[in-house]
Amino acid sequence: MNKKILILLSSAVVISGSVYAQRPLPKNIHLGGNQSVSGVYSFESKNYPGHFISHKEFLGLISVPSNEEQKKSSTFKVVKGLAGDGFVSFESVDYPNHYFRHQNYAIKFHKNDGSDLFKQDASFRKVPGLAGVKFVSFESCNYPDHFIRHKNWMLQINKREETDLFKDDSSFIQKDPLNDDED
Repeated sequence: MNKKILILLSSAVVISGSVYAQRPLPKNIHLGGNQSVSGVYSFESKNYPGHFISHKEFLGLISVPSNEEQKKSSTFKVVKGLAGDGFVSFESVDYPNHYFRHQNYAIKFHKNDGSDLFKQDASFRKVPGLAGVKFVSFESCNYPDHFIRHKNWMLQINKREETDLFKDDSSFIQKDPLNDDED
C-alpha cells in the first residue's frame, strides 16, 4: 500500500486526508511573498482590489480609503501575538493599545484589557494565503481552522471552507503602509 504524506505549511501533517499531528511552524520557515511577522502594513483584499482591511466605529471591515484618516485606519502595526510565539496581533496606528479581536465571530476593534481571553481573541497565525502563496491569511489562535474573512464588507472569523469564494475572501495582499507617516 502506497500512502502519500503531505506536510502543510499551516502546521498539520495529513496522511490520506486525516490530520495526525499539529505543531507550531519553526521560526525560520519563509512562507513566500512579503511574510514578515512584525512591522507596519496595510492589507488589500484579494478579490476586491483597492479595498483594505480597516476599522470604523470599532468594527473590522474592508473599505476603499480615500483620505488620510481612512488610510491611517487601514494601517496596522503587526506585532508578536498577544497570546505568544507563532501568532501575530494587529495594533492600530491611530489608537495605540487597540487591537483587532474576534468576539461572537465578528472582528472588532477593542482596547487591550490584559485578559487571557482578549490575548487569545486578538492573536492569529499568519499563513500562506488560502487563495495562493502570494497572499496571506490569518487563522484564529483559539478557534483553529477559523480564518479572518470579509463578508458583506465586514470582517469575521469563519470555519475554513474549501470554496473559491472562501479562499478569496480570506486572502489578502500584504502591502507597505497606506499611511505616509508610518513608512
